[in-house]
Amino acid sequence: AGKNKDRDYTCSALQRVILPSMNNLETFDRCLLPSASPCVFKGEKVCVLAYGHTGSGKTHTIFGYPKENVPGMYGLFAKHMFNDARIKDSEDICVEVRFVELYQEKVFDLLSAEKTECFLRESIDGEMILRAPPKKCADHKIRAYPISSVHVKSAQELLSVIADGIA
Repeated sequence: AGKNKDRDYTCSALQRVILPSMNNLETFDRCLLPSASPCVFKGEKVCVLAYGHTGSGKTHTIFGYPKENVPGMYGLFAKHMFNDARIKDSEDICVEVRFVELYQEKVFDLLSAEKTECFLRESIDGEMILRAPPKKCADHKIRAYPISSVHVKSAQELLSVIADGIA
C-alpha cells in the first residue's frame, strides 16, 4: 500500500482479445507478434503472460501441444525472433531469458536450481523490480541479486531453457 495506494495503474499493452475459436498460430499472429516483436528489436524487455482460471488453457496456449506438434506462443516467438535477419546476421545482439511463475500470489524463479521464491519491489520512480532472495555475504552485508537468467543463441536453446524451467 503506502504512498502509491491511490496510483492509477494502466496498461496500454492489453489491446487484443483472444477468441475461443482461435488456434495458437492465430493467437500468435493477432496478439503476440504485433506487440512483442517490435519491442525485442528495439532492445526492450518483453514479458509474455497468460492469465486465467484453472483449466482455461493457459499452459496449452503458452507451451503448445507437443504430442500433436502444435507450437505454443514461446515456440512461435522463438522461431520468429531467431529467423529474423537482424538476429541471425548480428554478433552484437544478446538474447537473455528469465522465466518465472506466479502461483498463489507468489513469484518463483524457474531457472534457479531450487525454483526459489522471488520478491517484487517497486523502485522510487515506480519501476517494478523482481529480485532473488537477499543473501548474507562473507563480508556480513546483505545483498539483493537479480533473478536467474540464461543467454541463448537459437530458438532451440531458448526452448530447451524453458523446458528445463518447467521440469
